[in-house]
Amino acid sequence: MPTYPRPPFDPELEAALTALVDQIPVVKAETIPALRQTRLPVISDETLRAAGVTCRQVTVPGHEGAELAASVITRSDRRTGVGPGIYHIHGGGMIAGERMIGVDQILP
Repeated sequence: MPTYPRPPFDPELEAALTALVDQIPVVKAETIPALRQTRLPVISDETLRAAGVTCRQVTVPGHEGAELAASVITRSDRRTGVGPGIYHIHGGGMIAGERMIGVDQILP
């Protein structure tokens, strides 16, 4: 399999990544099955309630008719209208984890 040079990062980010390089796992085709067996903590409804938010699952249209699952998290006080939002995506590379991984890190 060919290897490609890594693109350059922002200089400030480069310094942080250099400091963390030994803590970032290398993912290879042969390590994916074991990675998928790892049970990562999933956010619970109780955690969402404690943060004052609710979560609903919706389906949105995707490329060529694909249906994409999305989780919409809103304040429990049912605020309506337009306002600020956070777009959070799980960076699992479609090989491990699920879309709610890490959401607890951005809750109020």
